[in-house]
Amino acid sequence: MKIVVRTSLIILLIFGMRVNVFSCNPPSAPANTTISANLSICQGLSTKLSVKGIGKIGWYSEPTGGTYLGNDSNYITGELTKTTTFYVQDSTCEASANRTAITVTIKLHAIADFSVQDICEGDSATFINLSRGAQTYKWKFGDAQASTEKSPKHFYTSIGCFPNVTLVAIDSNGCSDSISKPITINSYPISDFTFTVNQTKVNFKAKQAGNTIYKWFFGNIDSTLIPNPIYNFPKLDTYLVCLNVTNAAGCFSKTCKDISITAGISSTFKQNSFKIYPIPNSGNFTIRKETKEILTIEIINQMGQIVYKAELNDYLNPMNLNLPSGIYLIRVTNGENSQNQRMVVSK
Repeated sequence: MKIVVRTSLIILLIFGMRVNVFSCNPPSAPANTTISANLSICQGLSTKLSVKGIGKIGWYSEPTGGTYLGNDSNYITGELTKTTTFYVQDSTCEASANRTAITVTIKLHAIADFSVQDICEGDSATFINLSRGAQTYKWKFGDAQASTEKSPKHFYTSIGCFPNVTLVAIDSNGCSDSISKPITINSYPISDFTFTVNQTKVNFKAKQAGNTIYKWFFGNIDSTLIPNPIYNFPKLDTYLVCLNVTNAAGCFSKTCKDISITAGISSTFKQNSFKIYPIPNSGNFTIRKETKEILTIEIINQMGQIVYKAELNDYLNPMNLNLPSGIYLIRVTNGENSQNQRMVVSK
């Protein structure tokens, strides 16, 4: 009987000793040591949170349960887009009764936006600022130039594509947003042209092919959109012919040239082979030959029509013609070569 009592006492003593050795008081929740600047940040940034505890630190997404986030006294958040609260507990032999709540306030930043149109060389680009909630702006135009104006204009000194025109919009909290867009500076089309005169018909050819619009003006009321037209001028005269060209980028250029229509007459034989007097006249005039060759005379009106033709056999050749008032072309030829002179008839 004595042996049983002694054994029971031993068991009780051992059990009591074990209870006293492993007893635990729950720790207090960790103290928030995060600097104040890290508790209010701009949207889209991350921040550093800090606490002080005596045991093992645990970060969570909820005041109880929730997603486990980390176990260090310092915690780096992800990029935050809204105000978020984080919860942290201290654990020694067991977790703290409560979790410390640390709230990060998110300051909404300005929204950067702008519009710009592609332009032609020699023009200035106009940047239209469409940002919201901003007070100051920083522009980079993609060519090493910058501006702080709200909606600046910028002149590019070279053609081509500038893919990264960037606008940074900054609000009163110092929060910023940025956006990049491209702009293209297009070259002007070549509007120069060549032409070949064949009497009153002229073949025109634009020097640059592949443009969007070719518009010709022939110095009168006529025009055409044909890239390489053949035009028959209605009368002998000098015409200011212009070619307007527009390329696929909408850039425009214009070239004008004087085109003299003389019915294809050339002055290839001896100058002053004939003389006309008087000038002006009423249709009565004399042609004096300065050569012994037999010459043929043609009188051409402003419509390009031959109104008189005859041979000049004599040294002096009086002409008594009933010609309407106007400007005429006198063409004299020796059978191989020709020469011309203008004559005014005034009544």
